[in-house]
Parts: sequence; C-alpha cells; structure tokens
Amino acid sequence: MNTFFKELAQARPDPGGGAAAAYGANLGLALLEKVVQLEGQRRPKPAGEARRPWEEALAQVRQLA
Repeated sequence: MNTFFKELAQARPDPGGGAAAAYGANLGLALLEKVVQLEGQRRPKPAGEARRPWEEALAQVRQLA
C-alpha cells in the first residue's frame, strides 16, 4: 500500500479521488466482513430471541466486495 499512497500523492491526475474512494470502500467492506463473521460465531441468545441471519449478511457483504 505504501506504493499506492506515493502514487496518489504525485502531482498527476491519476490515480485520483476515485481510486482513493475505492480503496476506502474496500477497506470498509473488509472490516464489515470481519464483524459479520465474528457476530456469526457468537453463541445463540437465550430462548425466545431470534438469531440474526448472519449467513445472509455475510453473503451480501461478500457480494458487495
């Protein structure tokens, strides 16, 4: 990533804001995927509470990535 940041700092039109935004979005999606996986591994809540569909959420996050 160090190379990407050096390239981004150059006085050229490319890479530009779009590349930086894509990098930030991918970083956010990677962190979101981590959280969804960790939440999916938690023990189920006491009886009566519905367990969240973490598998579906994980599939959606991976599709966005």
